[in-house]
Amino acid sequence: MDSLDDVLAYLWRSMNDVSDYSDRANYGPATSLIVNNVFGTHLSKRSKLLEVGSGLGALVNLVPHLEKLIQQTDINPSIVAQHLVQHPSSNIREVSIYNLPFPEGSFDAVVGYCAFDTLGDLPRALQEMRRVLAPHGKIFHFLDR
Repeated sequence: MDSLDDVLAYLWRSMNDVSDYSDRANYGPATSLIVNNVFGTHLSKRSKLLEVGSGLGALVNLVPHLEKLIQQTDINPSIVAQHLVQHPSSNIREVSIYNLPFPEGSFDAVVGYCAFDTLGDLPRALQEMRRVLAPHGKIFHFLDR
């Protein structure tokens, strides 16, 4: 029997459409203010961020001025391809949260925007996130629903 993590990873990899978030337009400006306030309070202007579960780029849509500081990732190749159509200059990479291909201490913060609640093995994901965080790095999770 596959683990819950394996099943969830399979489902995310096989999903072809995550575009049904049209209601985000209603509260996008407020969410942008919140995210910018959190980042402005807890990060420097040169902080390196890792976003896990980037999807189609909802976080970058909220903080477009930070796009070059955010290493985006997603496990689903189809979603990564769609993301690149919408954000051609994105540096998104297809990776698993459970096996991040970055050296220890690479990032000042790890961010999930509506992502952590989809993980089958959150403790394992948090362990991998901590590994790539610099000393005193921070983990943020934003949930808009």
